[in-house]
Amino acid sequence: MLIVEDDSLILELIEELLASTGRSVLAASNGVEARAQVERHPELAAVVTDLAMPEMDGTKLIEWLARERPDLPVLVVTGTSAQQSGGVLDRYKLLGVIRKPLTDDKIDQLLETLDSLDA
Repeated sequence: MLIVEDDSLILELIEELLASTGRSVLAASNGVEARAQVERHPELAAVVTDLAMPEMDGTKLIEWLARERPDLPVLVVTGTSAQQSGGVLDRYKLLGVIRKPLTDDKIDQLLETLDSLDA
């Protein structure tokens, strides 16, 4: 599992949460780092990404993943609105979109969505 998030507090929260469920978790703070992780780790089961990030944003990362790893499920966790996302949320098949801020209900939704991959 790869978590891509430029906010270090949110990254740490999601990383710890997923690790506590027994998942192997890698982290990246932008799309450039994420791309390198995906290339180094073909065994990745999924990507959880923000959209608004420096260097390479989540939209460009999703577009790259759709070309290079179309088999890799992507879940978006973002504060970016649908209008600000440039339509990426509609153009690509995503596991889902979870809107920030992350509440307990949204964290449960994140875990349930990722659990559905294991079923």
